[in-house]
Amino acid sequence: MGKNKVNITSEGIFKIIIGILACFFLLYSLFTFDGYEQLLSSFKGGDFFHWHSLFAVILLIPANWYLESVKWKTLLEDVERISIRMSFYSVLTGLTTGIFSPGRLGEFAGRVLLLQPENRKTASALWAVGSITMTIAVLLFGIPALFLFIRSGREIDLLQSSSVIYYFMIVLLFVFLLILLYFFVPRISRFFSGRVEGYFSSIFDVLKKIPFSRSINILILSLLRYLVFCLQLWLMLYFFGVELSLWEACAGIFTSYLFITFLPSFFLTEAAVKSSVFLLVLSAFSGNSVAIICASMLLWILNLAIPTLLGVLLLAKKRAG
Repeated sequence: MGKNKVNITSEGIFKIIIGILACFFLLYSLFTFDGYEQLLSSFKGGDFFHWHSLFAVILLIPANWYLESVKWKTLLEDVERISIRMSFYSVLTGLTTGIFSPGRLGEFAGRVLLLQPENRKTASALWAVGSITMTIAVLLFGIPALFLFIRSGREIDLLQSSSVIYYFMIVLLFVFLLILLYFFVPRISRFFSGRVEGYFSSIFDVLKKIPFSRSINILILSLLRYLVFCLQLWLMLYFFGVELSLWEACAGIFTSYLFITFLPSFFLTEAAVKSSVFLLVLSAFSGNSVAIICASMLLWILNLAIPTLLGVLLLAKKRAG
């Protein structure tokens, strides 16, 4: 018991340190930025903001959460039939419970809260299966993008290492094993279904019935959602005057999300950590650090902070009822 407490404390301290370093990095970048006069003149001249791109970002917000809602509904087909609306509410409540846990690991608790009590245990396992698909999406796009980023000749110091090839070999092996694990979930569950009794028995009974076609559909939904929020960031950067070509956007944004996925953070430091990574990577293509930070922060507010607030209101309404 004592050992577990030490591990939790050490993990929490590490995440706090990451958050503090990210905040300091952002402050340093803001203080050392020397293009404020140009930004101000662009703002006064009316050519700073590209409002049509912001409008497109806002239009993509429903698409983002609709895809996640469809994925959650699809995952639950053999457990509990729910509407798209109820699935959307579950996703929002999951965002709310996720803010109280490191790495949003507590998100499943909010998602299953609106389901029938007898289905919550199995639904939690299905949430984990769905999470694997998003990690696969990040890796499938992020690893080739990182190669493209390095070979572009504009790499950042973080990637200038002779041992980077070993890192890629390990990550590629991890991707392969992750995809293998995802598509073999039903087969693995069938193996354990007749051998395990008690708490996990009902979970394996559901997981073993997931058809291959549904696994493909869930993975496609995750890939589409990943591309949607990458497109949102590209448009938001353009809104603030950071113009990236297609290959620069793919190399920079996919690489950024690859790093962000494996960086620990809490909800309160998540915006700072994400902005720091975006600034660190995208500064290879643009020196407008203030615009990169603003784009990342505003996108975080629109995509996560506001939906999380809606989830808080839903939970409050459920408790009041």
